[in-house]
Amino acid sequence: MKEFQKLKEEQFSYLEDVRKFEALVGLMNRSGIDLLEKSLATSSYLVEADGLAKQLQNPNISLSVVAEVANGKSTFLNALIFKDQVLHSGAGAVTARLFKVDYGEKYTLTIDNRTTNYRNIESLKKSAEKLNEETRRKMDTEKKVSENDVKEVHITLPHQALKEGITIYDTPGFGSLDELLVIPLITEAVAKSDAVIMLLDIAQGFKKGEDKFVRDVLKSIPADKRFIVFNKIDGVISED
Repeated sequence: MKEFQKLKEEQFSYLEDVRKFEALVGLMNRSGIDLLEKSLATSSYLVEADGLAKQLQNPNISLSVVAEVANGKSTFLNALIFKDQVLHSGAGAVTARLFKVDYGEKYTLTIDNRTTNYRNIESLKKSAEKLNEETRRKMDTEKKVSENDVKEVHITLPHQALKEGITIYDTPGFGSLDELLVIPLITEAVAKSDAVIMLLDIAQGFKKGEDKFVRDVLKSIPADKRFIVFNKIDGVISED
């Protein structure tokens, strides 16, 4: 009987994971996102994906997005998940830390085990923006930037999309930031995620920095966990 119960629990876990991926694909399709790669080899994932048991401890769909600096990563997440300007984005906006964003009844920001409550999303965004600017300035001006300067920031928002069961990892952009600090943060987010979106700026082509990043960081990610999205495709589509 114990063996039967164990088998039943394992089967339930597998089905739950399939549900996660189906929900993610449905979300992306409803948002009109064009995918270069959308491979969900379910049977392969159940057998081969690393960290399956750990991921399933979290009932949410964990999604991370990685991209080169200033490739519109936060703008993409705003369009895909929130349908609004929730994450700091726009000209000059650079994500210099790893931000974990999930549901909470209040607007909060936690760093170094210290939590701050905010009245609204705008005041929270200002604090997150200030953290980004301080971190970016240190990376640009100081020779030594420690891991303490780029610790994960946990944000909770009372947003319906997050309440439905989505955890987002908004990763620091790679390319012009301190990659000795940035790459481990991105790798950490990837390891925690059920799916990873690689955002490429098609208007600029596949650059050397992006190629190196794909090889060094994403080559170990199973195909059923990896999505590649072309951003700014409207800039290269011919009117003809």
